[in-house]
Amino acid sequence: MKCYLVAVLQSIMGNSDSVTVQKRMARFRPEERSVIDGVFERLQAGRPGKRLQLEALQATLVPIAMVTRMFWGLCSIEPGQAEPGRAGAAPGPDREQLTVFLADVLRGTAEERAPLVMAMSHNAAGRPQAVSRQQVAAFLEDLITAVVHILTSRGRLQGWRPQQMGDTVLGTCNLSCLEDWVFRVAQVSQYLEVLVAEGLDVSLSGWTAPALLPPCRDTDWTHLTVLLDVPTLMFLAQQIASQKKQNAAATLGDDQLGTGLGFN
Repeated sequence: MKCYLVAVLQSIMGNSDSVTVQKRMARFRPEERSVIDGVFERLQAGRPGKRLQLEALQATLVPIAMVTRMFWGLCSIEPGQAEPGRAGAAPGPDREQLTVFLADVLRGTAEERAPLVMAMSHNAAGRPQAVSRQQVAAFLEDLITAVVHILTSRGRLQGWRPQQMGDTVLGTCNLSCLEDWVFRVAQVSQYLEVLVAEGLDVSLSGWTAPALLPPCRDTDWTHLTVLLDVPTLMFLAQQIASQKKQNAAATLGDDQLGTGLGFN
């Protein structure tokens, strides 16, 4: 049975990719596979070689601080094992490492995303067994900054003006700790998906950009300054949405809950 499944995957992807990559690609719809498969050439933009260089990622919407973290996250992937496994300096990630990275960020589990968070928090070559909470906090700050930058560049601030809003001013974490964190804090996965889908311009038919900010309508910004910054507003918007769900659950029966949560 296992041999049969491998054969099916190979018929989908051909025989040139590893089984790990073939399994990752099977997560995507047929029309999405060509998008994923074309990201490497698009990022290369005619550059020679079979590995991505840091400069290729710098040409995207992703800010430089997060580009460096993504680079080390990509280099940390061992396609044969789908986990961090490269030590020392790396010449750059290849096509298979990029494919695993995209699949794990866009369609992966907390268990698969945690090693990437570990590598991007470490922000250097090597295979750390743990990272400090300060390193995770620095990664999260760069991730949120990148998401705000992408929302601004894409014109999706919902009417908010960051220049007239407040300024953004944290033991160790092992892999198990990060898995639990990524699983429990939905925003982390959302921000990673925005980073890849919009920062690297990976447009998949089955992915819808999340509404990270509430609309700001009919606001006269002429003499207005908002004390909250955009990251704080994104956090509060998520909490308000969760509270609405809780209130709805308290007032609606289980059979009504599915149709009663039409939040905009």
